[in-house]
Amino acid sequence: MRMLKMYSLAGVMLLAGRAMGQRADTIVPKTLNEIEILSGTATRTSFGKLDVPLRSLPATVNTVNGAALQLRGVDDMLAALNNVEGVRPVSTYGAFQHYVIRGFNDFLLLVDGFRDERQNIATSATMSNLAAVDHIEVLKGPGAAMYGHSGIGGIINIIRKQPSAVPVYEFNALYGSYNTRRISIGAGGALSSKLRYRADVGISATDGWRNAGNNRNTAYFALDYNLTEKDNFQLRIGANKDQYDNDAGIPTIDGHLLTGVKRNFRYNTAQGYTKSDRADVQLQYSRKINSRMSITEQAAYAWDLINYFSSESLDITPGKDSVARGYLQFEHHTMPFQNTLDFSWDLPSGSIRQKILTGWSLNVLHRFTDYDNPLRGRTATTVALIDPFDNQGYIPVINTHRKTIDETMNGVYLQDWISFSPALKILAAVRLDHFNGRYRTDTLQSPVTKGSRGDAYVKNTTQFTWRAGFVYEPLSTVNIYGSYATYFKPARQVPAVTNLSLSPETGYQAELGARLSLNAALTLNVTGYYLLKRNIIVSLGKGAYDQASEASSKGVEADFTWKVCTAFTLTTGYAYTDARFKSYTSKITGSGNLAGKRLPYAMEHQFNVQGNYEVYRNFVLYAGMNYNGSNYTDSRNTILLPEYTLVNAGAAYDFGKVRIAVNVDNLLDNRNYFTSAINNTQLYPGMPANYNVSLRYKFNGH
Repeated sequence: MRMLKMYSLAGVMLLAGRAMGQRADTIVPKTLNEIEILSGTATRTSFGKLDVPLRSLPATVNTVNGAALQLRGVDDMLAALNNVEGVRPVSTYGAFQHYVIRGFNDFLLLVDGFRDERQNIATSATMSNLAAVDHIEVLKGPGAAMYGHSGIGGIINIIRKQPSAVPVYEFNALYGSYNTRRISIGAGGALSSKLRYRADVGISATDGWRNAGNNRNTAYFALDYNLTEKDNFQLRIGANKDQYDNDAGIPTIDGHLLTGVKRNFRYNTAQGYTKSDRADVQLQYSRKINSRMSITEQAAYAWDLINYFSSESLDITPGKDSVARGYLQFEHHTMPFQNTLDFSWDLPSGSIRQKILTGWSLNVLHRFTDYDNPLRGRTATTVALIDPFDNQGYIPVINTHRKTIDETMNGVYLQDWISFSPALKILAAVRLDHFNGRYRTDTLQSPVTKGSRGDAYVKNTTQFTWRAGFVYEPLSTVNIYGSYATYFKPARQVPAVTNLSLSPETGYQAELGARLSLNAALTLNVTGYYLLKRNIIVSLGKGAYDQASEASSKGVEADFTWKVCTAFTLTTGYAYTDARFKSYTSKITGSGNLAGKRLPYAMEHQFNVQGNYEVYRNFVLYAGMNYNGSNYTDSRNTILLPEYTLVNAGAAYDFGKVRIAVNVDNLLDNRNYFTSAINNTQLYPGMPANYNVSLRYKFNGH
């Protein structure tokens, strides 16, 4: 059973009735209670901040529903986005995740519409469980005209559960392979005629494949308060406390396992850890000035700590019988503050409708990283390549250096959506950003170092971005859309080896799509795009950077849903992505030439087919297949991860308020595939066949 709904925003045709407004592959048969939750996201999106149907906006969005994820036993972002065409989730180090969208690893992550800057600074970050998540939206392509810098591949918005007027109580428990245990509790409802709430707590723990386990704990609380008919206050508070066992993968020679090396071998020291603590608070006040005008003020603050210590690098010794290990340690402290002020105005004029949105945003980021610099030069004890046994004693960690980042971004924007007729709509948006960044490395006072303050490296960037698109419906069953959007990303890197001055990365996307719907049982979505990214910053290692000229990605995404009969629904999805360095003009002698090379983790082909069959009322069987094409782990295309196919299946029975579900992933027990890599040659083997059994109780006040 697929867990996502794909809407070509403004490429979706006029749909007849609720069945036409919802992808069949995102639901279990209508006899199961999930339909009540999933139908709530079928016609709207948070992107664009416009209260118009998805089919009236010129963009492509995928929606992944929390209820469907829960049914499948999924509680992490990696698995949640695995079925989204054109998205390649990547997990490394046992704790960190990032997402390659349409071939580019530049994405923007939002939580309830607010930026999470951790991935933009360090490429990847930890992600807690999904106990409080209602759904996830993925906007394909740049969104800079509304949300600012970064994210040429796309924007991911995690939408947490909202307060409700009716009482809702739910309890979920799960047990699965590798001693996986999960419990979540949620409640919501009205505390008075004006005040509503939502609260969630989730605990997830597992021993993990390859003994790389984790323990993730989340808490969430939300309030909505209607002071008057025109004034509304919202409060959102979230927190997580997680710990992960590190995983540096399996050492190889040019991507090949040596004889005798098993895929479940793990080479990390027992002392290694990743600890992730986070808390965030969001406040929103909205005022309806009149029936056509409103103003919204939003503010958010987060505190985030990632504490990491690992024997991260693994090198096979010349004798090919042991593994030499190198350390990495750091403490990332990230504290962003964000504020947005929006003014919206509806301008009906006869048959023409117009919605104007203008606003200002402020982003202030303070981040510092403490680390033990001498530790990076030490080497852990070697371990045997075959049947490794960790004999490393305790290693003291003393923070000797600190890297500090202080950034401020001010942006003003204007967006105009016009409906000339039921058949024709246009959208235009412009934004001006000013970015200021200050970067400094200090030596801390410690038993082995003398404190000193480093010189600040300052970057200033002023950038104009825009977006324009149209929606055209020549027939009630056909919807055609097109758009053009620009992008930029400031150069945050501080060159430590060369004097190369890095320029901001820039780019654009052109997109054209269409959707055909012959009836409620048959739909087809097709989207074609071209992405171009300029001034790409390429890390050469050890503090050296180069700036390639251009990289491009062109591709096609399609999905097809067919309700074969009342009991059986079939869905397929496909993505073709050709993402390569277009040209490479090196400014550093001897850095090589990347022209024509494929971008890292850009799979050329992705394909999935899913089906669900209602055996009888309240009992459903579902199964699917995912094909993931080959992809390279680095810009120089030295290591190729082979293609692989996985099969999944499951069953669910609904007893009314109680549901039992059983799921099996990698049903055919494929043990010959790799999912990702670090340092090019350290590969992560995919998980063998695994299962989960879950029990859910839910009362929703009806």
